[in-house]
This record gives sequence, C-alpha cells and structure tokens, in this order.
Amino acid sequence: MPKESVGGLRDAAASGDTSPSEEMYLITVAMAEQQGGEVPLPLASLAQSLSISPVSANQMVWRLAGRGLVDYHPYRGVTLTGQGRAAARRVLRGRRLWTSFLMERLGFGEDDADALACDLEHVTPPRVADRLEAFLGGPTALPVGEPIPPKAAAERQAGEARSSAASAGVIAVVPGAGDEDALATPREKGVWARGTVWPWKGTRAARGC
Repeated sequence: MPKESVGGLRDAAASGDTSPSEEMYLITVAMAEQQGGEVPLPLASLAQSLSISPVSANQMVWRLAGRGLVDYHPYRGVTLTGQGRAAARRVLRGRRLWTSFLMERLGFGEDDADALACDLEHVTPPRVADRLEAFLGGPTALPVGEPIPPKAAAERQAGEARSSAASAGVIAVVPGAGDEDALATPREKGVWARGTVWPWKGTRAARGC
C-alpha cells in the first residue's frame, strides 16, 4: 500500500474548502443545535461561544452566508444550510474520533483530549477519519455521551437527501445512526434542520479551540 505524505493529507483535509476559522463557526452552530439551544442562534451567543466580538461574528456570518454555508435571519440569528451542516459534521466526526482515541487509548482526560482533538479536527480528511474509526472498533459515541457522526458514505447519502429537499423548498429529516429519535421533527427537537437531527443528551457547552 503506498504511503500518503503529510502534505497530501493536509491537501485532502483542505479539500472541504473551508478554513479552520470557518469550521469553528459551523461546528459552534451545530453543537448549539445539538444541545437544544436557541434556533436560530443569536449572533451575540455565537460571538460569546467563540470569545470574539459581535462585529467579527457578524462579518464571518455574512461571509459564510455568501458561500451558502449558513442562513442569516435578520434580528434573529444564524442557522446552517445543508452544505454547512455537512461540513460541520465532517469536522465534528474527526474531532470526536480523535477525542475517543486520546481518552480510551492514550488515557487523556476529557478536557485535555477535547483540546487536542480541536486542533486535529481541521487536518483530518474523511479517509483518515474512516481508518481511525476502524482502528477504534467503530464507536458511535464518546464515553461522555456525545454522538460520533457516521461514516463518509452515510454523510454523502444524507447530503444528497438534504440537497434534494432544499431544491424542492422543503425541510427534510434524514435518519442518521439508526436511532428512532433521529426521526423526530425539528420542532419536537427544538431544531429547524435540513438534515439529520442528532440525538443529544449531553450538557457540555460548545467550546472554541
């Protein structure tokens, strides 16, 4: 099997066409949705979660909206588009797999593992995440209960369903990891989503790197 260079892996990670700073915005919105936070997420709450100024948050949100990754609702806040949610899930998948590896295989505590995984998530292409998942035995959640998004193939399927629904002008809920709770309507879950509603029973707040 040919060896992959570090540069090649970095290029592959970047193929998602989102920068680390953009990804932090996306996963912050996604994690707020998971935890039953206010939807749309107010810009003030987004800025506070990322420890940045509201002005900076506003500028980035407009940038992400221009790229089709978020929807901005004036005077209300921001929600993810199907494309934005897919990008967030890709990053969170890498983050939580690394967190699982660091906690279960290397003995790191939850906070240290999460801080390290927060750096690794931005340079982890899907094929590396898939290999890491296989090495770990296919975990579906962290020891603390946070769900690990499914494999890239499932992500592509969910993305196609979201794209079709968005084109039709409807909101779709796509089953994710086989949990019946994923079939709950967005209103029941407190989340207006164009994609999978992830079951979430944790309480940890979203954090920036």
